[in-house]
Amino acid sequence: NLGGGAFADVTVPRGLGEARGNGLGVVAGDFNGDGRPDIFVANDQNPDRLWTLTESGVFVDRAEQACCARGPYGMSRAGMGVDAADVDDDDDLDLLVVQMARESDGFFRNNNGEFFVEETNRVGIGMGTIRMTRFGVGYQDFDSDGWLDVFVANGRVNLLMAPLLESDPYAEPNTLMRGTPSGRWETVKPVGGVEQALLATSRGAAFGDVDGDGGVDVLVGNRDGPLHMLMNRVVERGRWLSVRLVEERAGQLVDAHGANARVLVGERMLRRDVKSASSYCSASDPRLVFGLGEASGVVSIHVRWLDGTEEIFGPQSADQVITLKRGTGGK
Repeated sequence: NLGGGAFADVTVPRGLGEARGNGLGVVAGDFNGDGRPDIFVANDQNPDRLWTLTESGVFVDRAEQACCARGPYGMSRAGMGVDAADVDDDDDLDLLVVQMARESDGFFRNNNGEFFVEETNRVGIGMGTIRMTRFGVGYQDFDSDGWLDVFVANGRVNLLMAPLLESDPYAEPNTLMRGTPSGRWETVKPVGGVEQALLATSRGAAFGDVDGDGGVDVLVGNRDGPLHMLMNRVVERGRWLSVRLVEERAGQLVDAHGANARVLVGERMLRRDVKSASSYCSASDPRLVFGLGEASGVVSIHVRWLDGTEEIFGPQSADQVITLKRGTGGK
């Protein structure tokens, strides 16, 4: 970014021209914990890429070494949508890559930034999604209990299976899975988490708290059809805290992409990362929504900015939206 709306193409000198593929979903994050943002690309029918930013400023693909390039039998899959979050409270980012029907998704648990271990079936995601063709995806805590749930936007790309909807043979219902303290996800009924099933050829899924009530809502983009705006109306939702992290650049306050915040809830340290681009062809609200369960608030918020600088803010009561500005916290 050169400023003033101008960009320079540095694909080749930054190392990103070293490999080809059918790139679909993309998500950025510090996957190895070195303080530099990396890029994961879901690469339809080709090995996925984990572009790791080195100290020299050049990206190097480490997906094969990190064990997240292929499926468990060494085969490339139809990598489509992707998201990354710390799902197990160990302060690193775990990947979820969604695939075609009859292909198992890829849940890759991060092992201290050194390599990933695929545990898709072990955590309950494999059989929960395998019949659908998955595109948009997101880790979100829809019921505010502190455990990340998973939403997947589904829609076929071929006619190999009997149609579910006469007017659109590619249409499928979406999938919602609830995260549990056991570390497994359970499929939510009714299907897709909606009272009346929505059948469409869904592609993108974007996430954010549209009405400011602390519940994360979903906007689904559908092929040849209207959007679906899914408002969060979970009845027994827990308490919550919505945090916007900002910093000053060129005299303006902007969202601090690449930063993360950690809060202590009971005995768990929850981490959420500021990002907008993930899922599939979608951009989401970069605010961090922490589900607090029954907790009345948090004692402190530990913020790690993109350059590694850390600050502590707090305490904060539950059920509010706050903005934290870089340079105004404690050490």
